[in-house]
Amino acid sequence: MGELQAGWYPDPHDQAAEVYWTGTQWDGRRAKLSSAQPPSPATGEKPNKKRVWLIAGLILGAVIISQIVWTCASYRPYEKECRDAGVRHGLQGQQLEQMVESCERLREQGYK
Repeated sequence: MGELQAGWYPDPHDQAAEVYWTGTQWDGRRAKLSSAQPPSPATGEKPNKKRVWLIAGLILGAVIISQIVWTCASYRPYEKECRDAGVRHGLQGQQLEQMVESCERLREQGYK
């Protein structure tokens, strides 16, 4: 079982107060909570829902952006057309790949 980190924790005897844990013992300090300040989260409590959604949204956004970048970087509009032409001419392997690259470069430069 994990040990509690030093910090303020809800007072088990008074919901409107917190007590301080030094990391090894309760030191006797108590602090009353103002009505505007919720209790500090203690280790092991459930995280704030807004924070969880924010983190999930950031991760999802990063995944979507990386997918868009990867798709744009690997977009080869003439690859299929050039590959089909090479196969029709009996090219295979490295020769086919070289021909496809040359064909795509020419297409991108405006040659038909």
